[in-house]
Amino acid sequence: MKGKRSIALLLMLLMVLLTFAGCGSSGNGGGSGEGEARTNLVIGIGSEPQSLDTHYTFDAAAKQVCVQIYDPLVSISDEGQAEPRLAESWTLSEDGLTYTFKLVENASFTSGRPFNAESAKANLERGLESPYRKSMLKQIKEINVLGEYELEIVLSEVYGPFLKGLSALGIVDIEAAEEAGADEFARNPVGTGPYKLKAWETGEKVILEANDDYFRGAPSIKELEFKIIPNSNTMLIALENGEIDVATDIDSMDIPDVEANEALQLKETPMTFVESLLINCEKEPFNDPLVRRAILMCIDKQSIIDVAFDGRAMIADQPITPYQYGYSSTFKPTERNIEEAKKLLTEAGYPDGFSCTITAMEGFRKKTAEVIQSNLKEIGITAEIELLEFGTMLDEGAAGNFELYVMEAGEGCYEGFYIILYQFHTDLWGEAGNYGRFGNKEMDKLIDAAPGEVDPEKSLEIYNRIIEIQDEEAYGVPLFIRYSNIAGNANLDGLYAHSMGRVEYYRFSWK
Repeated sequence: MKGKRSIALLLMLLMVLLTFAGCGSSGNGGGSGEGEARTNLVIGIGSEPQSLDTHYTFDAAAKQVCVQIYDPLVSISDEGQAEPRLAESWTLSEDGLTYTFKLVENASFTSGRPFNAESAKANLERGLESPYRKSMLKQIKEINVLGEYELEIVLSEVYGPFLKGLSALGIVDIEAAEEAGADEFARNPVGTGPYKLKAWETGEKVILEANDDYFRGAPSIKELEFKIIPNSNTMLIALENGEIDVATDIDSMDIPDVEANEALQLKETPMTFVESLLINCEKEPFNDPLVRRAILMCIDKQSIIDVAFDGRAMIADQPITPYQYGYSSTFKPTERNIEEAKKLLTEAGYPDGFSCTITAMEGFRKKTAEVIQSNLKEIGITAEIELLEFGTMLDEGAAGNFELYVMEAGEGCYEGFYIILYQFHTDLWGEAGNYGRFGNKEMDKLIDAAPGEVDPEKSLEIYNRIIEIQDEEAYGVPLFIRYSNIAGNANLDGLYAHSMGRVEYYRFSWK
């Protein structure tokens, strides 16, 4: 009996060892060249999405998740050009007003409903109703279904950025949205994309599973877990320990550690957002342009970059980045001048300065606020820093409950037009994008005229004048252009950084 028990124990031990050996390729080390490669991916994100209804959100975390769930009619290539997605091809009439789209015929929503011209039309109509999207679509005059997979869009005027604007309109299952209602659909999105929602644990993670019927082919990564990690140090530790496979927006001071780690890889690219100090023009004393110009003149942008990013960012001298159409190569920005700033405050009636609050978040925005706080002190302004969680920050910004506010400004796009539209047009005050309540009628007219000007020289003259007005009136302070970065496990194929932070994990696979 004793011998039989020994044999049985040996067999059990062998089975346990075989079981562990079989599990070896599913750990966070990725593929090892032996056995099957992993099919899941864990991504660290710095905040929780506010909504996953792509037509009704601007927040960065939501964009990271939504791009996996929804396809647009037209997408943007890594080089910034419009390319087919749910629209297979398109033609433009000679007068530049009518786009005719041929749509793909093999796409469907993850609900099982088919995608066709009728659903595309319904999405455009819904986008026109959304304060977050209508400005990109407002030139639409008519939407005509020409066939099951053929759609015609007639514009009221020539509008150069139209195709790139369509890239921001993910296509949702309209019937699912109507059946669920706004609040429920925000938590239970349905699109045509490579992934669909599996679970959302508030404050913890969002899990997506592969859409194996995806019209471009089933993803090789079968599950995406977006793990919410607000603290950048915790994010880095989680990446180094293999608790997550990918981390976006690594703190600049930690980048050398990532680059030195053979188990990790890093990609960077300049962003199409300008980080700015927004100034609430509705609140005293900031409704006085003299006060705003004093603030503009005292900010030391290079010091911000050195403190917040260890020098790994670019000074922004205007709201549009050099990588976007509309950037002015001839504009001469106001220079830093502490003595002149003090004179402006005295002229405005504040020779001894005043007190105010800078609203910001943890991380590099807190560091940015601290440098600005020091700069303001040089001209007699005493600033307190108020740190908010990301969602609260957005809510307070949209409501105008701030004085000075550190945040990226505008809608990320390769067209500078959308940056100036959302940040400065008076029609978009509040939640639609213009948090600072910036702008005036002259600027509105210029913004409205910009996309319809077909002469490149005249078009750039319009943009230059808009940028001049922004500087003259000190409608906020463009601070810096940071680099979008992404760090990941060295065993991942396809890792890339996206200038707007919208990485498509459909392109990833394990080695």
